[in-house]
Amino acid sequence: MENFSLFSSHGNAKGELQILYGIKKSDRSPEEKERVIADMIAAGKRYGFSFSEYMIYGFEHKTPEEQYAFLSDKDHAALCSRINSDETVQILNDKFETYRCYRQYFNRDVCLVRPDDTAAFAGFAGKHLSLFIKPNNSWGGEGASCVKLADYDGADALLAALLAKYPEGFLAEERLQNAEPFLSLHPGSLNTVRVPTVKLPSGTKVVHPFARIGTGSSVVDNAAAGGIMGLVDPETGVITMACNEADQYYTVHPDTGVPIVGLRIPEWDKAVALAKELADVQEGLHYCGWDLAYTPGGWVMIEGNAMGQFVWQMVDKAGSRAEFEAYEREILHA
Repeated sequence: MENFSLFSSHGNAKGELQILYGIKKSDRSPEEKERVIADMIAAGKRYGFSFSEYMIYGFEHKTPEEQYAFLSDKDHAALCSRINSDETVQILNDKFETYRCYRQYFNRDVCLVRPDDTAAFAGFAGKHLSLFIKPNNSWGGEGASCVKLADYDGADALLAALLAKYPEGFLAEERLQNAEPFLSLHPGSLNTVRVPTVKLPSGTKVVHPFARIGTGSSVVDNAAAGGIMGLVDPETGVITMACNEADQYYTVHPDTGVPIVGLRIPEWDKAVALAKELADVQEGLHYCGWDLAYTPGGWVMIEGNAMGQFVWQMVDKAGSRAEFEAYEREILHA
């Protein structure tokens, strides 16, 4: 398959058109180009799939019925909005509010910096050798960076540089480090596991967890930044298959050579227990993807994603529509 990217193309008209042009310029036969483009357009009209979703899910080899088994990003977002309260979504979309609501699970030093409230930053920056910075409203690792006070002419200079980059404020965190085996996979990023939970009347369950592993020079593990996604068996905590958003599959890490497939995540039972506990903090939250990091001090919460994308569909090429529509019926008709 050609190199197609869901995260960098979906919702981006230019990126979607580039995929179309890529098909036209490919070495496929004229008949094959016509067939694939027509089917791409039909899948969009029938079910709302973008061109990038069509390619990354392998739809050119699937019937319309098989395509419908997948949830498009558009339908996934609508489903999450129906089963999660507006209040819970707003809290988890705002990193400041997420910290206030879940601070007991962070297990690290955090400083909230707004343009009109910067007094605590100087002391905070002086306490930590390295800081991880997140803009307050972002996704996919966009805008995240690591900084050190030692690289600037004092805390005021660092603060000025950060406010220039993040004019609406930012979340500054003590930079965490992974424990093994995650540290060796890619030492430059904090590698995490997304543990999605579905809270049902019959109880909370973990569904389709996946490891998130950084690559190259990236300080984040997000797929949108080139990271690798490794499907995790929810019963055993073993990574079973792994790929990036360009649909390149890996058994070992391309930079470090450390095995990914077959890796057994340590203390998996504790990660599952933490995710289920997080799911119960807010009453109206029925689906969330929890990003957890394994550190020398154990598992910690990084963030929650009430609208977290169903990216596992692009790894195993299996649709989740029937599964999640059944969850929705159970939740809404309880």
